[in-house]
Amino acid sequence: MSSFVVGVKLVKSDGELFEISEKQNAQYLPAIRSHFGLFGVVCEVTLRVWPVRSLLFTYETQNIESFLNDFDGQMTKLRSNSDQAFALLFQNVDTILIQHRKFQDVKKFPPHPLTNSLESKAINLFTSLVLPATQAFAGLNLSAHHAEALSNFLVKGPLDALRGSAFTINPNDRGILYAEDDPDFEFHDWAFPEANWPGMVRAYRELLTRFRKEHDFLITLPTIVYFIKKDENSLLSRSRHSNMVVVDPEHHNPRDAKWKQFRRAFGELAIQHGGIPHINKTVEAALLWYAKACDQDALREYLDLRRQFDPKDMFLNDFFRQLFGDHLQGKGPVQSVL
Repeated sequence: MSSFVVGVKLVKSDGELFEISEKQNAQYLPAIRSHFGLFGVVCEVTLRVWPVRSLLFTYETQNIESFLNDFDGQMTKLRSNSDQAFALLFQNVDTILIQHRKFQDVKKFPPHPLTNSLESKAINLFTSLVLPATQAFAGLNLSAHHAEALSNFLVKGPLDALRGSAFTINPNDRGILYAEDDPDFEFHDWAFPEANWPGMVRAYRELLTRFRKEHDFLITLPTIVYFIKKDENSLLSRSRHSNMVVVDPEHHNPRDAKWKQFRRAFGELAIQHGGIPHINKTVEAALLWYAKACDQDALREYLDLRRQFDPKDMFLNDFFRQLFGDHLQGKGPVQSVL
């Protein structure tokens, strides 16, 4: 989203209204696309927009290990057959569900009202059906073994139904507005260089097995997989140097002490495989590892520019003080260019 920002007007800490765009002060665009509110108060944003196009969704399923063993070939196939792709790892049944997306001319291929409506409510179906069932397992105090059996029973039918299906939707109808206390589950989103992803997934599956055996802990929800293109338009982009693929475990109970222990172990593993945590979707992981994991030269450039825009740290809050940590210190005076 941030890479589609082509212009920003903001009020700096000294009260000056400052414009950054492709035509004016363009050298600051990569930084302002990553500014997190730390450069000033934004009062206007200009975005590049896309034409409305239908999306044809098709699905396939594969054994996870088979997919990993032919990962380069699978990625080549994804790029040749899809404009976008999305996947879910159903780790307890050793299955990856791949959703292929292909742009269509909306006039020639209008979405069917029924499938468009159903797909646009997919996340609601997830929170209305899958999550309550998963949370019911917790209420029954089932062992990991029995919870897995029930989870797999619920998963098999939808996977069989989706395999080989195809339908067209309007992607603009897919937005879901969550209430303040929703969704009542938690993501843990880390992005990995494409070349490192198979090794990370294998290590992730070993970690899941270990936690099941040693802690009687099971993640019954599927693990989300995003495919992210290399993108240098944003200074703190997680994909500045390569295509990235995400491993995003989700758990139905954010307050589960075993989940918190698992998150920490996952982060230690992710760092070993070149992972970068999502600032907003990894709870404490961003505070622990983000500044060390991201591009160090880009981070230094970002923090130098941030200090020029806000030399008295008016916009630097406690969260980002902790997140950037020692990177904020020892920089010395920076001569302003604004």
